[in-house]
Amino acid sequence: MSAFSKAWLFFAVTFAFSWACQTPAILVLRAELPVPPIVMGMMALGSAGPSLVALWFWLLERKTLQKQRPERDLWLRPRWQLWTCALLFNPVSHLFGSGMLWLFGHYSAQHVLYLPLLPEQMAIAIIAPLGEELGFRGYALPRLQARLSPLAASLCIGLVWAVWHVPTFFVPGARGASPIELSLYLLCFVSGSVVYTWLYNAGRGSLIGPLLAHLGIHLDNVYRASTLGDGVSPLAVTALSMTAIATCLVASGQLRPATAVLCTPRASAGERAGGVALASAANGGQAW
Repeated sequence: MSAFSKAWLFFAVTFAFSWACQTPAILVLRAELPVPPIVMGMMALGSAGPSLVALWFWLLERKTLQKQRPERDLWLRPRWQLWTCALLFNPVSHLFGSGMLWLFGHYSAQHVLYLPLLPEQMAIAIIAPLGEELGFRGYALPRLQARLSPLAASLCIGLVWAVWHVPTFFVPGARGASPIELSLYLLCFVSGSVVYTWLYNAGRGSLIGPLLAHLGIHLDNVYRASTLGDGVSPLAVTALSMTAIATCLVASGQLRPATAVLCTPRASAGERAGGVALASAANGGQAW
């Protein structure tokens, strides 16, 4: 089976596993029945579905898995600027959009930021990045990029990522689900996926960038704005800002393949050296 086919098989298994865990728990919550601990455990297990399925796939492939080996000197080089951009991507998108609204006299939200203040919000801020990014960016993205361009791979994952979250819209009191909000959620997922791909590729296949960017979502979770009485404007301006950033990355040619070496354990030193040269050329010979 090709790497591209494995990515789509991964998506199918992830959906089946996550939704099988989450659906019974959501039905219990919507029925307003007493919530046993096992229900919340199933919700948490389903939330970590992408990464758990990816770990299972990696285990099955352990003898033949092609490993991505970035150039060692670049891998060890500090990239604090990139990681800072990742962590601040979502809050800055929100604050910039809100600032534009304030400048033109249309800012009406009661909250400046939507920080994780409750224990469950803090917990999901840790669980969600670890539970999703190992799967969507760590497993699926490099396999999709084996055949597709970074932009096409980003759009595929963005759409899959958005649909995978559908059950969470049915958790009582979790978030709004009006057509406008659903459209904005989709825009956030797709544009965010483009930026996450840029972070992954610019980091030479490192997951630190996507993990920090995902953490940033929960440090300023605009998806909770409507449930707190602030309406749809915080989500709207964030979605538009994120889309503008993603568009700039694509238009400026920054969304390039990662500089990395794809080789099997049996590859020769010459083959690995050739892989580095080809990958570096594909990346314009530039290092972040």
